[in-house]
Amino acid sequence: MAFLTPDKTLTVSVGSETITIKQKITPDGTRAAKNICSYVKKGDYVKPNEKLNNGTGVPKGITVHNTGDIACASGTTPAEQYARATYPNGNMNGVAVHYWVWHNEIWQQLSDNERGWHAADGSSRRSSQRAGETIGGNLDTIAIECIGADASSEATLAKLVAYLLDKHGLSPSTDVYTHNYFYSKKYCPIYILPHWGSFLSTVKANYNAIQSAKAPAVIETPAPVQQAPTIIVGSTVRVKSGASTYTGGGLAGFVYERDHIVKEIKGDRAVITYGGVVVAAVKLSDLSLTNSATYTPAPAPAPAPTPEPVPVAPVATIEVGSTVRLNSGAKTYTGGRLASFVYKRDHIVKEIKGDRAVITYGGVVVAAVKLCDLTLA
Repeated sequence: MAFLTPDKTLTVSVGSETITIKQKITPDGTRAAKNICSYVKKGDYVKPNEKLNNGTGVPKGITVHNTGDIACASGTTPAEQYARATYPNGNMNGVAVHYWVWHNEIWQQLSDNERGWHAADGSSRRSSQRAGETIGGNLDTIAIECIGADASSEATLAKLVAYLLDKHGLSPSTDVYTHNYFYSKKYCPIYILPHWGSFLSTVKANYNAIQSAKAPAVIETPAPVQQAPTIIVGSTVRVKSGASTYTGGGLAGFVYERDHIVKEIKGDRAVITYGGVVVAAVKLSDLSLTNSATYTPAPAPAPAPTPEPVPVAPVATIEVGSTVRLNSGAKTYTGGRLASFVYKRDHIVKEIKGDRAVITYGGVVVAAVKLCDLTLA
């Protein structure tokens, strides 16, 4: 029979390394074309066709197996040959496992959420490695067969186990099992059991590498926001040379040469007036206090017509918990660069202090940015 061709190939990260998974999932409802074993006769299902963990599909653990290495035809590998022998050939005596591993090759035959036949514990459960819980090898765990005693196969196995633990919210300390745990008469995984502790240490190292890769590469500690001192509503102020409006617009030259009165303050945004007329909204940090003794009041406006106040656009209500996007070209609060993909995805606001907002993605801090560089998503 021709070699298997994967229906889908996945490449996933394990810390700074990757593994590739070739998927050839045995179709649901597939029936045996011949008698395969005592529990799979011609016309019976070739796999359980049921979900793990009482039908929820949520794995409780991962069971590690070993099987012997084999010679195979040119152009293929033992992992592909074992997978093909299982399905569609039906030559594995009823075994149905999720993954086959040989050297750096991985073939997947069952979805992670479905039951297999691999632990020789039928439909029973026993005490779990998690205190106070129970577990069944067939009923609740993902099965991986590591082929032979080769060190490279075991290294790939450790990465695959770490990836699956992270994917399904499991722990390397409690949720990795030997076949022997469920069926004491079977000394399996035969090649790994003699150094099971060191194998688990490798799994944990890979698992920790995955967790570290999720954290931001650099945790930035921005400088504290320096608010302009003692400027309050009613203060007499001057606009600093070169300052713009709060939204980045230009100001007439004479605005920098005269004193103004602060009418309103919200966060780092201040509305200034001249002679009772609104001039602009500017950043609080772009104002400096003026000695009140030198302030020369502006002449009273002519009685008619009364000048219309300049409309001031309200700042969008962004608060802690808001879903936001970064404006294109925005930088970190301290002027640092951001990766291009940061502008293409939504973030959650974790913290706001003045004009400084801390944004997260997937629960992980991404950066501190200016509040004015965010838009509600």
